[in-house]
Amino acid sequence: MIGAFYRGDTVLSLEQINEPTPMPNEVKVKVVTNTICNSTDRKIVTGLRKERFGVGNIIGHESGGIIVEAGSLVTDFSIGDRVASDEWGTYTEFFCTTTDKLQHVPDHLNWDEIALCEIVMKVYQMAAGNILSGDTVVILGQGPAGLLFTQLAKLAGASRIIVTDLYDFKLDRAKTYGAEVAINASEGDPLEAISDALGTDKADVVVEAAGVMDTAKQALRVPSVYGSKIIQFGVVPGEVPYNFGYLHDCGQQIVTIGACNFADPTLPFKRAIQLLSEGKIEVKSFISHRFTLSQINDAFDLVLNRPSEILKIAIENS
Repeated sequence: MIGAFYRGDTVLSLEQINEPTPMPNEVKVKVVTNTICNSTDRKIVTGLRKERFGVGNIIGHESGGIIVEAGSLVTDFSIGDRVASDEWGTYTEFFCTTTDKLQHVPDHLNWDEIALCEIVMKVYQMAAGNILSGDTVVILGQGPAGLLFTQLAKLAGASRIIVTDLYDFKLDRAKTYGAEVAINASEGDPLEAISDALGTDKADVVVEAAGVMDTAKQALRVPSVYGSKIIQFGVVPGEVPYNFGYLHDCGQQIVTIGACNFADPTLPFKRAIQLLSEGKIEVKSFISHRFTLSQINDAFDLVLNRPSEILKIAIENS
């Protein structure tokens, strides 16, 4: 089978490897569809996340597939089950994992939706309980994660949603999901535009969903109520300069995914699948391009060099 390895270059190495065999507590999954993570995967192949993901590994982590083999100790999954995965190393044809990394999915979800369950789960994990009914929410970045935050803010009953991005097609999409004001951050000072949009209001919640230094810095300067929350969802490479005195005086809370713990750790994944299944969150239209696993480097060329053309890319196994 083929695996797409990160070998320290922006071009992934497609290599023939042996199919894995599951341990007694594992299942073997045949990958049907992956989606490229525009943030983490891009940062891996450009060398910005070497401290977390070293060279020599198969990457990919947003996938859906079918169980084709189960270890002798597995009782909660069966051969033929369709599953969403929260496992790393899925840019391949088969992988093995323990069942705590998988969730069953209903038959009516298509493979794009199943692959995107992982990012819906991660966004839900940080939005739940942090965005409340009546909140004024500012979301910096309207890539797939930002658009999901916009949908979840609307679903939570936010009174106002203000968003920023560099590309008008993403801002237009955000408006269809409930954004009241959509600001193109390339056309002037986005903080000034946000302040104008807020008027006499202040943000209860600020979401950094772009994962870049500029928006991480902007998140700290959005006019906010005392005790507001900054949800730092984007994985920003490098060190973000925080002025503790400013945070203290504003009473701001910075929330990262590590602070979003649930008594039942499987709940966010289950809830993400439920939201998709009930049609309360829409992701089908996120897919702007499709490639096969053998064409994965063509897909990454788009991600790295033509970001204005993409929203989300599906990598399909034939």
